[in-house]
Amino acid sequence: MHDTGPIGLDTPPRFRGHLRRKRISLLLVIITLLLASCSEKSGTPTPTSTEWTGHTSSGAAGDIERLMQAVREDPEDINTRILLGNLLMDAGRFKEAIGVYEKVLESTPENADVRVDLGTCYRNSGDPERAVAEYRTALRYDPGNPYAHRNLGIVLAYDLGRIQEAVAEFESYLKASPDVPDAEEVRRAIRELKERS
Repeated sequence: MHDTGPIGLDTPPRFRGHLRRKRISLLLVIITLLLASCSEKSGTPTPTSTEWTGHTSSGAAGDIERLMQAVREDPEDINTRILLGNLLMDAGRFKEAIGVYEKVLESTPENADVRVDLGTCYRNSGDPERAVAEYRTALRYDPGNPYAHRNLGIVLAYDLGRIQEAVAEFESYLKASPDVPDAEEVRRAIRELKERS
């Protein structure tokens, strides 16, 4: 993405509205990127064998079914459960993913990455308060977890309107990971949120 730069007096009037629309579009893209797949935002295992990589809609459904079968065969395999939760989340099956992640946390409550993913599932299921609770719990176990800070900032800002808290979380995210690919977009979001408050 390219920065459209500030809209100033030297910008021809016919382009000002276009640039504002581009900035709004950019902000929407930023939010979407910030809520990217669980494999980007957490350190949870991702599929490594070709057995789990068919990500067409029918391939993903087949992968989910194979993982469900693997969990039935070996219910103690935490990594397989996490993979199942991740695929369910990526498929938009958030309520099912919640059940899988909660089962993982019964035996490994300190798994901050799974808590971040669980929080995101709660948010996408329409329960931002439970999402906040999971992100905060993840941060109790792993205070420097950048994705817990980022996602907590998103929910606080865009779902709950708690701007100052959101800005603090975004700033903690950048402090924990100053070189993340979305750093400039997050800085821009911080500036815009500060202007709104």
